[in-house]
Amino acid sequence: MMVSCIKFYRKKAGLTQGQLAKSMGVSLDTISRYETNKREPRVSDLRRMADILGCTPIELMMESEANPPIPRKVAKMRGSGMAAVA
Repeated sequence: MMVSCIKFYRKKAGLTQGQLAKSMGVSLDTISRYETNKREPRVSDLRRMADILGCTPIELMMESEANPPIPRKVAKMRGSGMAAVA
């Protein structure tokens, strides 16, 4: 599942989860799940959300600076108990 910037753009637009949900015609729980990456939005919802938030769908699905991806090699090393060496 992708890390998203939905929360960032929602807050930048000055909207609560409830306001965004109402504007999109979805439940607050749906928005919460999108923001916590427990559910991926459908393309149609992603487009509608981007229109409401004043950004592009691609920007919404970009990796967040606060949650950068862990490189696969590092993640594999962490899983095996090995520490990354600088």
